[in-house]
Amino acid sequence: MTQYKDVVEKQNQKLKEEKDANTIIELGWQREEIGKANVVRHKRYRDRVEYEYSDKRKKPHTEWR
Repeated sequence: MTQYKDVVEKQNQKLKEEKDANTIIELGWQREEIGKANVVRHKRYRDRVEYEYSDKRKKPHTEWR
Protein backbone atom coordinates (compact mmCIF):
# COMPACT_ATOMS: atom_id res chain seq x y z
CA MET A 1 0.00 0.00 0.00
CA THR A 2 2.83 2.41 0.75
CA GLN A 3 4.31 1.82 -2.72
CA TYR A 4 1.03 2.96 -4.29
CA LYS A 5 0.98 6.01 -2.03
CA ASP A 6 4.56 6.88 -3.03
CA VAL A 7 3.69 6.58 -6.74
CA VAL A 8 0.65 8.85 -6.31
CA GLU A 9 2.73 11.43 -4.40
CA LYS A 10 5.39 11.43 -7.15
CA GLN A 11 2.72 11.89 -9.83
CA ASN A 12 1.11 14.75 -7.89
CA GLN A 13 4.52 16.44 -7.43
CA LYS A 14 5.25 16.12 -11.16
CA LEU A 15 1.85 17.60 -12.07
CA LYS A 16 2.42 20.51 -9.66
CA GLU A 17 5.83 21.22 -11.22
CA GLU A 18 4.32 21.17 -14.73
CA LYS A 19 1.53 23.52 -13.62
CA ASP A 20 4.04 25.92 -12.04
CA ALA A 21 6.16 25.86 -15.21
CA ASN A 22 3.11 26.73 -17.33
CA THR A 23 2.08 29.75 -15.25
CA ILE A 24 2.34 32.97 -17.24
CA ILE A 25 4.49 35.50 -15.39
CA GLU A 26 4.35 38.33 -17.91
CA LEU A 27 2.30 39.06 -21.01
CA GLY A 28 3.10 41.94 -23.33
CA TRP A 29 3.91 43.29 -26.75
CA GLN A 30 6.20 45.76 -28.46
CA ARG A 31 6.73 47.18 -31.93
CA GLU A 32 9.21 45.35 -34.15
CA GLU A 33 10.42 48.68 -35.54
CA ILE A 34 9.50 52.19 -34.46
CA GLY A 35 6.84 53.63 -36.75
CA LYS A 36 5.85 50.27 -38.26
CA ALA A 37 2.57 48.47 -37.67
CA ASN A 38 4.12 45.03 -36.94
CA VAL A 39 4.24 43.96 -33.30
CA VAL A 40 5.84 41.15 -31.33
CA ARG A 41 3.76 39.55 -28.56
CA HIS A 42 5.54 37.71 -25.77
CA LYS A 43 4.37 35.34 -23.06
CA ARG A 44 6.91 34.83 -20.28
CA TYR A 45 6.75 31.61 -18.27
CA ARG A 46 9.11 30.42 -15.52
CA ASP A 47 11.27 28.38 -17.89
CA ARG A 48 10.68 29.95 -21.33
CA VAL A 49 9.54 32.95 -23.34
CA GLU A 50 7.23 32.47 -26.33
CA TYR A 51 7.27 35.06 -29.12
CA GLU A 52 4.51 35.54 -31.69
CA TYR A 53 4.63 38.00 -34.58
CA SER A 54 1.75 39.93 -36.16
CA ASP A 55 3.69 39.62 -39.44
CA LYS A 56 2.60 36.10 -40.44
CA ARG A 57 5.71 35.59 -42.58
CA LYS A 58 7.70 35.21 -39.36
CA LYS A 59 7.18 32.00 -37.40
CA PRO A 60 6.51 32.03 -33.66
CA HIS A 61 9.39 30.72 -31.57
CA THR A 62 10.31 29.84 -27.99
CA GLU A 63 13.44 30.73 -26.03
CA TRP A 64 14.23 28.33 -23.19
CA ARG A 65 16.16 29.40 -20.11
